[in-house]
Amino acid sequence: MKIEELLIPYCSALNKIQRHNARLYEVLYGFGSIVKVLKGSNDQSLSNILLEKLENRWKQWEQPLLLLSFLLHPLYRDSKFNSNTLNLSFPHLGKWVHYYYYAWFQEDPIILLSELEEYHAKKYPYTDAIARQFKDNTLGYWNYTQGYLKELYKVGQCIFSITVSTASLE
Repeated sequence: MKIEELLIPYCSALNKIQRHNARLYEVLYGFGSIVKVLKGSNDQSLSNILLEKLENRWKQWEQPLLLLSFLLHPLYRDSKFNSNTLNLSFPHLGKWVHYYYYAWFQEDPIILLSELEEYHAKKYPYTDAIARQFKDNTLGYWNYTQGYLKELYKVGQCIFSITVSTASLE
């Protein structure tokens, strides 16, 4: 494999996450794109070295927050997760939604997990039709749900207000 075939996904991911308004889900998407290219490489010795470096970098990030940014992105949800991976199951990710709610608002949620289940089932206002209307404005999507929901929108607003350049995990 030519070196440029390996560098192109790196450069593409870096271009996205170095923007001043890059969001957390773009980091996870970038990591995923790079891993996919490296695992499909013909030069496994170089790919394995690069994958090891990428995995070391992955360990430095606040992984649950990145995963939740993907889960709560209305166009991605859990469609990109491997459902056979125990730590990526919907209930496991629900535990992290609960954790961040409590950490950010210093109160126990009352209906957060039932709202998360409605989101998972794509019940109103979580329908695909509504999500498509906010295609490039995920924060706007969560702001839209504010009048309908009591708790989940607060987590969505927090997560999608974080830019990579302001995140403690940068």
